Amino acid sequence: MAANPKLNGCKATSGIEIFTFATPNGYRPTILLEELKDAYGLKYSAQCINLGDKTHKEPWYLEICPNGKIPAIVDHDNGDFRLFESAAIMNYLCRMYDTNHMFYFVDFKDSTLADQWLFWHVGDMLPTQSYAHQFFRSLPESDAFATQKFVGEAARSYGVLNSALEGRDYLVGPNRGTYSIADIANFAFVNFSGSAGLGRDLKMWPNVERWWKAIYARPAVKRGLKTPMENPIENYTLWKKIEEDEEFKQKEEELEAHLKKGQEQYKYVYQSV
Repeated sequence: MAANPKLNGCKATSGIEIFTFATPNGYRPTILLEELKDAYGLKYSAQCINLGDKTHKEPWYLEICPNGKIPAIVDHDNGDFRLFESAAIMNYLCRMYDTNHMFYFVDFKDSTLADQWLFWHVGDMLPTQSYAHQFFRSLPESDAFATQKFVGEAARSYGVLNSALEGRDYLVGPNRGTYSIADIANFAFVNFSGSAGLGRDLKMWPNVERWWKAIYARPAVKRGLKTPMENPIENYTLWKKIEEDEEFKQKEEELEAHLKKGQEQYKYVYQSV
């Protein structure tokens, strides 16, 4: 789905209408929407908000999302209810449309733990990995301290996730856990670990790697990662390009060298807690 520079408001009159872009944050609710579509036949439509041309700062969009970011939704089947912030959107979609509790929980403790992992993601993994990506990929030479600091903090959050998944298939639920929005939210960012300087695989965190592969294999997840479009730096695509494109591989090695130099300069030591 190509970005449309002439967007000027809602196009749909029924179902969920999501305004989003091809980012980890944007993929969180689109994955859930695809899961709900499979489970219940939920109808939704998507508009691609091109962040490059500042569509998200236009007056019509600010009426939907005063924060001027993606994603945001309008629920045309609930009085054109408007909502922004991906974690809030996911919570709303489950409470409104996941009537059989397939992606959230009836049990109070489990639902609270799911919220815990949503909030942890928003307060820990999301900001640290976002900054890690920015400094590693866009500003590697400008601030060696910040680059190694944020990549290191992102790695620490993966260590936390790896410990939480020890002996478990999913983050929350009895026994080995049940697939839920807690997993979807964190998966969307783990799927972009390579772009943030966290390596060309996830073998350093074997529980995360196993969990990530299982979630990635879900058909709804694959479709959600194509809404509104695919991102060329998600893990599998990025790692494949490094293997097949020699010029791209060389540039990637230069970024990795800048990171290593900063880690050596500031005596970085990996910590998982």
